[in-house]
Amino acid sequence: MRVYKCSIIDAIAENLSIEETYLKIKLLNPKIVLFTVYGQNVNAGTTSMSGSIALANYLKEKKYNKPLVLTHKHHD
Repeated sequence: MRVYKCSIIDAIAENLSIEETYLKIKLLNPKIVLFTVYGQNVNAGTTSMSGSIALANYLKEKKYNKPLVLTHKHHD
């Protein structure tokens, strides 16, 4: 049986810049990067998506070669 370790970076709660978030991701060296974009109301998650897209694009610019997955709950 394989055992996997999971880490969470809450860039908003930690007030991290895109570069700081990138450096944390790079240090952790995960097999996959999952963005969970969620807000307290329907529109908050959609608004937060722009920051996630900016980080994903930054990772691509830095030639980060691990899979990126974005998830978002839009409504019930």
